[in-house]
Amino acid sequence: MATIGPPRLRQATLWLLVVAACITLFPTSRAEAQEVTVSLTADPPTVLVGEPITFTFAVDPPVEAVEYVIDFGDGNVGRSETPELVHVYEQPGGFAAFPQLEQGREVIAEGPPVEVVVNEPEPSEFVDPSFDPSFVPGGEAAPPNVNLIADPPVVLAGAPITFTVVVDSLFEPVEYVIDFGDGNVGRSEGPELVYVYEQPGAFVAFPVLEQNGEVFAEGPPVEVAVNEPEPSEFVDPSLDPSLGLGGEEAPLNVSLTADRNVLTAGEIITFTATVDSLVGAVEYVFNFTDRPAPEISANPTFSRPYEESGVFEAAVQLMQEGEVFAESLPVTITVAPDETAGPLPAITIRAEPPDARSEDPVVFSAVGGSDEPGVEYRFHFGDGQTSDWSPAREVTHTYAAPGSYNASVEMRGLPNTAQAIPSTPILMTVAAPPGAAASPGPTTQPGSLPLPFPWVLLVGVLLILAVGGFILRGKKKRRARKPAPRPERVAKPKPEPEKKLVPGSELVVKPKTDPGTPQVVGDQPFKVQMEMRLRPIKDPGQHHLEAGADLLIQERRNHGG
Repeated sequence: MATIGPPRLRQATLWLLVVAACITLFPTSRAEAQEVTVSLTADPPTVLVGEPITFTFAVDPPVEAVEYVIDFGDGNVGRSETPELVHVYEQPGGFAAFPQLEQGREVIAEGPPVEVVVNEPEPSEFVDPSFDPSFVPGGEAAPPNVNLIADPPVVLAGAPITFTVVVDSLFEPVEYVIDFGDGNVGRSEGPELVYVYEQPGAFVAFPVLEQNGEVFAEGPPVEVAVNEPEPSEFVDPSLDPSLGLGGEEAPLNVSLTADRNVLTAGEIITFTATVDSLVGAVEYVFNFTDRPAPEISANPTFSRPYEESGVFEAAVQLMQEGEVFAESLPVTITVAPDETAGPLPAITIRAEPPDARSEDPVVFSAVGGSDEPGVEYRFHFGDGQTSDWSPAREVTHTYAAPGSYNASVEMRGLPNTAQAIPSTPILMTVAAPPGAAASPGPTTQPGSLPLPFPWVLLVGVLLILAVGGFILRGKKKRRARKPAPRPERVAKPKPEPEKKLVPGSELVVKPKTDPGTPQVVGDQPFKVQMEMRLRPIKDPGQHHLEAGADLLIQERRNHGG
């Protein structure tokens, strides 16, 4: 049976080392090589604002050395080394929590989202039965301390002032009442009221707290100063006295008034332009600070709604034959938020499947949102493509190239806001299709994403094979460069005296230590008239040569020695 020579033995040993290195570098017990199922539970699934929810992971089979990550759907992400996380939602609404498992900041498994409902806490109806509104400080029970703050305390006529009622203790429910000192009284369920004084002067505002229609606490008054606005020095140099608008010394006077200066978001307000004298046809140009373009009308009256809360200004200009020749002073409009509209609904995006391959369809869904009529959704896929606005909550998209993309959805058309509400983006990891070389797709964050596990294994094996082949080629080249051994020089035997070979005599070849040069010894003188060569053999036994006749030599071996 053939035996394994040293070269084959070295090759077999090298292959064993390669297999051992692959097993050591890439153990098959990694979580990536397993099919991991992740699920999430919320306890309880319905809470009030400010109450904690306990989220618990269930992982099958269990995976060690992982980080548990939850996107709570309200813009916050939680991480923990244990499968249990506690979160408190600060705003009411419907939220979808997405679970993930990470190893070394690399997502190895994801689970379906869990929907939770966060409700607005109900106001307390507690009324202290021992409270007597008729009592005075120093009695059995002390009323709450009430103070009023005016910001700013000095304004121009038509500018808003924000009044804030500060109470050290509170019996709910209460109503905040402010006597502004100009004959008007404001009421609110909240401690903040915005008011505009139309006339200049000094005013004293009084804060009052009422419960069940009865006053049970008052605060000290606050003084505010309302100054006369400075007159406009604008005079249109293009004013033509021939228009009959008052001549050079008396430019045209234009003013703008509103049916009210304080309103709630969503309400309609009417503006009216007034001119002291006018000759010829003019156009009214209404300018609003919350709109980029003016509104041009042939009517001096213009109505519009304010969708957003805040403090805005409005003014009017007179235009004739495309040229503006007079304008009014601005008026200030205060728009309070619509407290009856409630909080804005939350919206999240979900993808199925969450990890797809290029050229495979992915279904994106809007989770949460609103069922109000007229609400529309638009999806952003992260690869430069965006869907159109549509009432549909689902849309299908196909990624053309592998890579990582940030996908999101936004919602518009809510009755209490004109702005679009965006969702928190989710990361889409799109792999190359089977049998196709992965081409680098766009990344959404600086740096490069880790290679998938099969590619890392393939690169490692090829690298080890290349190093092993390089070592084998180097050994073969060294053996090829090694010089062949020189043949040993054999000393020529000294010529023996001429001897005559007699028939019947016997020659004996005695072996020497070096079998290459045997010694021939005869028992009688002989003469060999021929050339005789004895080749060395590996058998060191004796050689017997017998002379049967002249020049006739026979060979016989004597193994007995």
